[in-house]
Order: sequence, then C-alpha cells, then structure tokens
Amino acid sequence: LGPIGNRVETMERFRHDAAQDFRQYPYQHDPEIGWVSRPGRLEHHGLVESVNSAGMRGPTEFEEEKPDNAIRISVFGDSYTYGADVTDGEPWPAQLGGLLGPVEVLNFGTAGYGHDQIMLNLERNGAVWNPDVVLVGLIDVDRDRNMVNFYNAPKPQFVLKDQSLVLTNVPVPTPEQVLATHDRTLRVVDVFAMLAHQLRHLGNPHGGKPDAHDVTAALFERLDDDADALGVPVFYVHLPNPHRLETSTSLEMFEEMAALCTTTKHSCVDTTPAILGAHQRDEDLTGGMTHFNARGYELIATEVMTALTEAGLVGSRVGSEQHQQGGEHQQVGEERDDHGESTEQAEEGDALHGSQPEDHEPE
Repeated sequence: LGPIGNRVETMERFRHDAAQDFRQYPYQHDPEIGWVSRPGRLEHHGLVESVNSAGMRGPTEFEEEKPDNAIRISVFGDSYTYGADVTDGEPWPAQLGGLLGPVEVLNFGTAGYGHDQIMLNLERNGAVWNPDVVLVGLIDVDRDRNMVNFYNAPKPQFVLKDQSLVLTNVPVPTPEQVLATHDRTLRVVDVFAMLAHQLRHLGNPHGGKPDAHDVTAALFERLDDDADALGVPVFYVHLPNPHRLETSTSLEMFEEMAALCTTTKHSCVDTTPAILGAHQRDEDLTGGMTHFNARGYELIATEVMTALTEAGLVGSRVGSEQHQQGGEHQQVGEERDDHGESTEQAEEGDALHGSQPEDHEPE
C-alpha cells in the first residue's frame, strides 16, 4: 500500500512489539542518510553476518589509510550488494575479493537503501578510504525508494524543482520522532493516502510515481559527477531482480534500469545475461529467499571480475592459478585474499536481518 502503508505497518510494529524496536534492528539511525549498518555480529536463520566498526559488511577491519602497494576496491549499493540472506564470505563483493587475489574489497552496501542513499553513502565514504576502483551496485527496486521519505525507517528524499535536485527531510527524524507524529495522525487520513497510492499505481504499471524515472535519472547524473570527483575508475554494476525475470512488465522495468546504467559516463557491467542464462538452465539462484543465494552472488562476482581484469585494473587469482593442481588452486574456494574474508570467517560472521521479504526490511 505504498509508503504510507509501510509507515503504518512499521510504526505499529515499533509500538506493539518492543523486540522490534528500531534500536533492536541491525541498523542505527543516521541524520543524513537515514540509517547505517550497526557494527557487530548477529546470527539469524542459520546465517552469520558481521559489520565492522566502520559499517562495512564483513568481520575484517581496514585502516583508513591504505597500505603501501595495496589495491583497494570500494563497493556501494543496497541489500543485494550488502549480501542479505547469505553468510559472511558469500556476498558478491566478498566473492570478488576471493577471485581477484591480494586486494582489499570494502563493502559499503547497506540494506534498504534507494539510489539516493547509495549516492549519499558514496559522497560520505567514497574518497576518504582512498580506493583504486569504485563499484556501485544498482537494482530496479531502488528506484521507487527514491520517491519516499520513509522505507521501513525515515530517510532523506530528493525532489526535482526547476530540473534540479533538492534534498528534503533532513535532518532525518528518528523513528521515535516519527512514531510520535504517527500517533497524532488520524487513521482515516492514512487510509485515504493509501487508496490514492493504489490509484496512482493502477495508472502507472511500472510502480512508483510518474516522475520516478526523472528523479532517478537526475540522481544518476549527480552520481556520475561524484564519480568524476573521485578520480578513479568507477563501474556501475546492474543487478537484475531475481524475482522479476519473466513477466513482461518486470522485464521492461529492469531493462529501463539497465538503459539508465549504460547512459552514464563511466563503465557499466550488466550481469543480466549471466543471471538469465543460469535461470534458464533451472539453476537455483535464491534458495527460496528474497535475495540471491551464494551461487547467484558468485555469478555476479565473476562478471565483475571479468570486467575489471579486461580493463587491466586488477589481476585474477583464477586466471593465474587455474592451471595449477592440488592445494594452491583449492585456495580460491577455501580462502580469501590477505585482507578479505575466509570461508572459516564466513562461518563465524554475523546475521543481521536473515530472510525477511523485500518489503519488510530496510534492504
């Protein structure tokens, strides 16, 4: 029922179940971005997921000052980059680190983000960590999140005024502040707002509001400017929605996102062909969960590795070790790079939000 329905459901959950209070979520409020991943380790549904002290996915801590001769890759995105529904070592950025060898892969992916929050996160953490390469994961579901100031928690929202982006709802209110306002709002007002959203949706089968495409295009333009300012190679990684691979409307939606991706100034990696090919071979890419499973993320990591190596930016551990026999080649699967996560670490990671549906978590 749209953003109003999302707010009503979330606020009722906050009020009636103390265990679901925002402070118990694996996120913490941020007045500029809305929320960030909460550092620590949690276990849920047999998964282990960890977030380091800087808010990056994975147990590995990194020094802000890059070590001499180190290759550092920073990755930004939402839950499909963070790696929801899989354990440490299995998100595509972690698997990319294992494929590439001695590199540092910093995963800033954060559950629930729209393209707007991904961009703000890049503006905050892009330059300060001095990366050699930046990757930005993009998926179609994030477009509609650009159009709201609440997605399972309060968030900033950009609006277009005179063809320029204007940031609103900042400082972002805390969930407790929103709850206080929610309690003073007549439920009948919310009902009419939800009905209006449904009517707009019927007239716009792609979902969201009619200007969602324009706002997203403007965000991409600013994101490109941010990428230029970094002065390093930037790759946009288009991630197809694993649950929207068959219907014509859904195909049109992520093809539109792929087209937006290819209009940017920087390089684009479209992982759709690899995912579609595996889907058509009846490979299980989700394990029945909302997000990709380890196999789905492996396909994405392989496509990104190929793009980076073909661009001459990094070497591939797979390419250098594939001809070797025995234990040394086995390390590709058994251990990450010197700075990344091992399979053993993956068994010791953290579980932040488990396997909740896309509409029930900030992903």
